[in-house]
Amino acid sequence: MSHRFKFDVFIWMNALLLICASCNLACTAFCLKTAEGLWIGKNLDWPIGDGLLVTNPSGVNKTAVIPTDDTPMQWVSQYASLTFNQFGKELPVGGMNEAGLVIEGLAYSPSRYPDRDDRMAVNEFQWIQYQLDCCSTVQQVIDSDSLLRPVRLFIHLHFFIADQQGQAAVIEYLNGQTIVHHADGLPYPALTNNTYKNSLKYLHQHEGYGGDMTVHSGPESPDRFVRTVIGLHRAEISNEATSSSTAFDILASVRQSDTQWSIVYNPLTLDIDLTTLTQQRPVRIDVKPLLVEFPAPTRILDIHQAAELAAVELPFVVYTKEANRELLASVLSQLEQLKELEREKAKALVELLTAAAETGEYLLDAQVEIGVSEQKSKD
Repeated sequence: MSHRFKFDVFIWMNALLLICASCNLACTAFCLKTAEGLWIGKNLDWPIGDGLLVTNPSGVNKTAVIPTDDTPMQWVSQYASLTFNQFGKELPVGGMNEAGLVIEGLAYSPSRYPDRDDRMAVNEFQWIQYQLDCCSTVQQVIDSDSLLRPVRLFIHLHFFIADQQGQAAVIEYLNGQTIVHHADGLPYPALTNNTYKNSLKYLHQHEGYGGDMTVHSGPESPDRFVRTVIGLHRAEISNEATSSSTAFDILASVRQSDTQWSIVYNPLTLDIDLTTLTQQRPVRIDVKPLLVEFPAPTRILDIHQAAELAAVELPFVVYTKEANRELLASVLSQLEQLKELEREKAKALVELLTAAAETGEYLLDAQVEIGVSEQKSKD
């Protein structure tokens, strides 16, 4: 099968690239490990809060969706996962799998993914899904770099990873090279929207860390990194027991006016606590029954509905193409209202991304093929 592109596709993709470049994606992630337990926190900060919670079963054949003629990665999901998705099924911004592996993507626009080589390619959001599908530990994620490389579909990301053993890592792509911070190379398990090296350099200018600067309360990425590290240190030395509430306190210290979601993962108990911009009371999601006891088919739940309910069993429903399209239409319509996307491009992107979730293959018309293989997902 040839890998041909229509020029309009690049226009649509460039539209999304400009969207993500102009919006303030001021995210924060960290790993809190104490004698009482293990928690991974994440704030999603940007203008749109719509999203779906998606269960992703194991045993599903998948093919990467990429906007280039590189060889797309193909795989079979080995682990079920629960993910947070804004751009539709198979394109998560973060999540946790049944082995307790957590991955979150954070924006870093100066990132540059590796140039084409003999590795297969995935887009940056499917990189998250691939790792949750195929890995159970941080080390396995690190080792997967020999097999695949990300190709930009929407935005340049770097990644925060943590596992059930309390290991954490930051994976960055700088000047086309994969940079891994892990073990002794990750003295503070936190990430914002700057390189880890530059974040450490700024931290060391502050009181208690080698410098004389005081802590700033602003929204800038370096300041959020400093406040996160300080919050982690205070929790680790505190005489009070730590819990998911402790992680939420750290997230609150770096919260912005547009923090849409605050998420606390517990990989040991396989549950997730969630608050949203409009609902600040945490709701707990018990992941294990969703993934292990009822593994298939794919199920979804609107994130706002999840946050507003206190039910023991949240009303997940079977995934439909129509629900996925509705999410995409809402997100892209809001981007249009923000003057970040033209109406016709928004409509076209709804169709493009809906197709990605259904087949792993685009056929926009009888003469247009987007660069992925003919193998289709089973779900």
